[in-house]
Amino acid sequence: PNIVTATNSNGVLTFEFLADEGVTESGWKAILSCNTVTSLDEKSIANFSIFPNPTKDVISISLPNSLNTRISVCNILGKELIHKEVSNSTKITFNLSDYDNGIYFINITNETLNSSKKIILQR
Repeated sequence: PNIVTATNSNGVLTFEFLADEGVTESGWKAILSCNTVTSLDEKSIANFSIFPNPTKDVISISLPNSLNTRISVCNILGKELIHKEVSNSTKITFNLSDYDNGIYFINITNETLNSSKKIILQR
């Protein structure tokens, strides 16, 4: 009947459906609809760009804002190879010349959000 909004920090809602003891037949249904509300920071952290991709060695990462951010490069197995802590900067470079050809993931994380993109290292 009413709109329910999470008031806790993680946004989790818990619903409990109870029937009277005498109700033994079906006939009612619950319809739940979830809408995700994104903040400006959520939208902007996902919009980082990486170039060139594919790359031979050095990649540049362009961030939409200069918030305190952690950028990491992980291999296909999820192992972190290198990372940088960034603040007050919107352009960062990584030299990948010491790594083998393959697929890698660039993970961008700030205090509340995480976003990831795939890159290809190919010489």
